[in-house]
Amino acid sequence: MDEILEKLEMWRNQGQDVAVATVVKTSGSTPRGEGAKLLVRGDGELAGSVSGGCVETDVALHAQEVLEAGRPRLVSYGISDEMGISVGLACGGSIEVLIEGGQAASDRTAIADLVRREVPVAIGTILRPEELLGQRVWFARGEINGSLGDAALNRAFSDAAARLLRSGQSKTLTATGSNGDEAELFVDTYSAPPTLLIFGAVHVAIPLTKYAKILGYRVHVIDPRGVFATRERFAEADDLFNEQPEDYLARTEINENSYVVVLTHDPKFDEPTLKHVLSTRAGYVGAIGSRKTNQDRMARLEAQGVSRDLLARIHSPIGLDIGSQVPEEIALAIMAEVVAARYGKAGTPLRDTAGGFAGAR
Repeated sequence: MDEILEKLEMWRNQGQDVAVATVVKTSGSTPRGEGAKLLVRGDGELAGSVSGGCVETDVALHAQEVLEAGRPRLVSYGISDEMGISVGLACGGSIEVLIEGGQAASDRTAIADLVRREVPVAIGTILRPEELLGQRVWFARGEINGSLGDAALNRAFSDAAARLLRSGQSKTLTATGSNGDEAELFVDTYSAPPTLLIFGAVHVAIPLTKYAKILGYRVHVIDPRGVFATRERFAEADDLFNEQPEDYLARTEINENSYVVVLTHDPKFDEPTLKHVLSTRAGYVGAIGSRKTNQDRMARLEAQGVSRDLLARIHSPIGLDIGSQVPEEIALAIMAEVVAARYGKAGTPLRDTAGGFAGAR
């Protein structure tokens, strides 16, 4: 459960008025990123941070005014002057902070139960034009709740929400409305932990589990063959399920932060699993097998009524092409493709892109 959301829910349940201040845009070096929050209670108590202490006092003053006026406010902070006369950031960057009260706090309290149950949720708030400031919707389980008053803006928000929920990022974007006018929209995400679902406790699955855990994924290994899915083989997996894939899937919600890898290489296990997960919002679906195996599998699934659009979601042959030979290398190639899918990348070599190694920036 998100700590700030939990605190907000507690204060609201106590009958307190609460304003929510959120960093919605950053430029240059800043103490906190987009999505950072400060809660300001009606009696002045604070929780969270938008700048590590640089502008919190000023934000709190604006928050009290927002609570009194009942209207949201967008406040900008840049570099503070040398004499310390003006409020600003000492790090040289700039931020914009959206301060909301009343209904905004109530809306976040309403989604708290979904977040508690690890259902990914995104809130979309219009920042500009000014006359629409604070207009909000939210997105969960593939559906938009409410309306921004414009079909094109609703679509832009839904598309961005689905994408950003996979990476766990909150971000301001520019969208074009049906009338051709541009609007700035902040997408605030509450993502579920990334979970790797491995169907088939084969040899490749062992190093794959280890790589996933190193990268912070939860790992579920599902295989009805108890001789393979054992704690001795998968000591690092979060959960082992010795059951049929369809039984596991019948009670499991697959969301944008679910990454599905099918490794059994047996049609009687693979194909029902793929047929089910392709109709979900899974962030990645991959299946082991040669090109010929995949072509045959696709033909059988299509004959069972799975559309070509859904079949196109399958990554097979699975993994990025790194010349893998042994199980550990194959697992590395699979995990690399999962990470690329999470962040909306194609797995292009860095030397062929304009960027560089992220750790060197």
